[in-house]
Amino acid sequence: MTMRLSFLILFLTNLLLSAQESFHIYAPSRSAKVLRVLEAKVDGEAVELKSIVDYPLGFTATTITAHPEKNLLYVTTNGGPEGECPAATVVLDEKGLPQKHHSHLLKNGYAGLAVNAKAGWLAGASYRTGWLDLYQLDDRGRIGKSLVSRHEEKKNAHFVLISPDQKNLYVPYVKDFNALMQYGIDGKSLTPLDPLNAKPPEGTGPRHLANHPGGKFVYSSNEQRPGASVYQRLPNGQLKHRQVCDAFEKFPRDTGLSSSAIRCAPDGRFVFVGIRDREKEYNAIARYKVNEDKTLTFLGRTPADAVPWGMAFSPDGRYLLATGAIAGTLQVFSISKEGDLTLVVKYEWGDKVTDLVTRKTNP
Repeated sequence: MTMRLSFLILFLTNLLLSAQESFHIYAPSRSAKVLRVLEAKVDGEAVELKSIVDYPLGFTATTITAHPEKNLLYVTTNGGPEGECPAATVVLDEKGLPQKHHSHLLKNGYAGLAVNAKAGWLAGASYRTGWLDLYQLDDRGRIGKSLVSRHEEKKNAHFVLISPDQKNLYVPYVKDFNALMQYGIDGKSLTPLDPLNAKPPEGTGPRHLANHPGGKFVYSSNEQRPGASVYQRLPNGQLKHRQVCDAFEKFPRDTGLSSSAIRCAPDGRFVFVGIRDREKEYNAIARYKVNEDKTLTFLGRTPADAVPWGMAFSPDGRYLLATGAIAGTLQVFSISKEGDLTLVVKYEWGDKVTDLVTRKTNP
């Protein structure tokens, strides 16, 4: 009886704790020039979204990433005059709320950002110019001097991915440039691998990338051929293409369909890809099962608001969040054990928000 009572107390304690879970959502608004901060409160299967603050940034903010170890966010624009592209290091207080920010002018605007905490730098990929830039982070984590700038005679660089072991960096290029550049990380410098281009299949246009938690596979969303691709990461850091897994049996090319973000679940069981359709018929999130060999099996498409652009998981991995950039909404989906998505709650912030990150709320 005593053991049963102990298990019951433990169960009720865990249930109470889960009912009190909450996390913050940070999303830069292009039109309002603010950082929108929401609190998500999880109560059982229900999620409540509440606006906490619209923190003024003073520039058209588009892209965001979080420091993995410090209470810092990095926000940039995606364009502007060379050397005069605004950015901010946003300092969060102990509750996870913006306390202040440091303003910067960077060499380019960026569609993708990534932090290498071990080496102490921030990387940005410029969609408009094709530049890949690395900036040193000072001892407080603020953006500092330029370390590396590389241009591979291409434009439309769209993302930066750092491998889990922080030994490699990958940059995809969309549209006609259709490339996937790969580098070795050597402290505060980059070494191009040979070959530099992993050569994705023609016409796929890798847009965003996601690591499998095991570190030996990388997934890409394919902008020009909606769906996903699978790459095996070899011991030398090279990416070897393994599979294209489309989101449609027959690609309806006359609709202007394209893929946006891609996310691999923290437990490595599922991959999700945003499908954008400006005609609004096919806006969806494509769902994939990760097989034992890390290839993908297409599960189906869950309808989404127009147009799904940025995606993020809740800190516990139970929910997938997606921005509806044209609809002006944020959708939160629960993830089932089979990889299905169920809409739990929607928030209407009414302006164009594309990118977002989440962080667990500090107690």
